[in-house]
Amino acid sequence: MSRTRGDGKPGSESGSRVWALYLVSGVLATFVFFLLPEIPQDILYILIGVSATVMALEGARWQPAGRQLPLYLFAGGLLMTVTGDTIYTFYEDVWIEDPFPSTADVFYVANYLFYAAALLLLVWHRTPGRDWGGITDAAIITTGAAVLSWIFLMKPFADDLTLPLLERLISISYPLMDLLLLAVAARLLIAPGARVPAFYFIGVSLLIYLISDAVYVILELAGVYESGHPVDAGYMISYVLLGAAALHPSMPVLSEPGPRPETRLTWWRFALLTAASLATPGVLAV
Repeated sequence: MSRTRGDGKPGSESGSRVWALYLVSGVLATFVFFLLPEIPQDILYILIGVSATVMALEGARWQPAGRQLPLYLFAGGLLMTVTGDTIYTFYEDVWIEDPFPSTADVFYVANYLFYAAALLLLVWHRTPGRDWGGITDAAIITTGAAVLSWIFLMKPFADDLTLPLLERLISISYPLMDLLLLAVAARLLIAPGARVPAFYFIGVSLLIYLISDAVYVILELAGVYESGHPVDAGYMISYVLLGAAALHPSMPVLSEPGPRPETRLTWWRFALLTAASLATPGVLAV
């Protein structure tokens, strides 16, 4: 599609600016979120998720044939989150109670599966043949994170015998799903291929999402989380970045095959693998 057309579609001259407009609007809406009372806050939170879902679907429409599915899967993951948020808000604002586990948790957990499937498809498109070096690197990073996650995020729930079994399992499932998402996200970041703006938008979105999840679990363990907490900004910015990536004209490039992977130890790769490898003995030493 020619970039000289002003039809407002992604890839056109005017459409190439839609992602920036959406990104700025989403960031401003996140600031406004903290100025609102509780119920309008909950509504705005859901609307930001809905907007990102719509942007992902719109972006998918203008991808080349055979490359729409990753964005449709991202949209499906966002829709799962929006559905979970809507159910949770209904419990909190209408029933005036916060049951756990609840139906909302089914949709929240499903979100991770959609995200992971979308990332795996992008990796499959970008990586010609088998990249055992990349798979090994992603496994090392995930293993290091898994040790930290188990000790600080999962073990406290597993050891708390005062909680019902189902509640303990659901509580552990969230950091476990984060590890799944981290594994495929690390695989995408290490895989060869063009580092276009959409690549960085998705990468930063996932990083913020995973950090927000970890902070949320820590807050839940401390019993101090409430709706409207600053950690909610992390989730909203993550959704907005994902929507901006879907609209960005560079999104089709993200699915193009990269060069054949080379096993080369760059400084950043060495630093990343060293940090991941030292996580286990470091935690044990502490």
